[in-house]
Parts: sequence; C-alpha cells; structure tokens
Amino acid sequence: RVAAPAVASFACCYINVQGVESLLEACVSAGATIASPLTRQPWGNHDFVVQDPDGHLLALGEVPEVGH
Repeated sequence: RVAAPAVASFACCYINVQGVESLLEACVSAGATIASPLTRQPWGNHDFVVQDPDGHLLALGEVPEVGH
C-alpha cells in the first residue's frame, strides 16, 4: 500500500455488462466520478468510463451481439 498509487493514464480495464444505462444511473447515484459519458462507439459498443477512488479507469459497457 502506498499513499499515492501510480495510475497509468493510457490504460483501463473494460468490463462487459448487461444494462449499461442502469449501471450508469447506479454509479451516478452512488457519487462515482464519471470520466467519460455514456457513448455509442463507432464499432457498436455502448459504454462509459468511471474512475475508482485511486484514480484507475474502468470502462463499463455492452458489446453488440454478433449479427446486430
């Protein structure tokens, strides 16, 4: 443990979820820092980025089903 953990600004973790809009609402209600708003990406993913208390970025989103 360190007082100020190093955070790589160029990396994040992508977590595939179902119900990304509901998850965003829950994160906002809990006071989470939203680093990037809910976005429909050109390749189809629908996602947002949240910052954890240590500053790490977590991308949470839905990946389109094949054929849609």
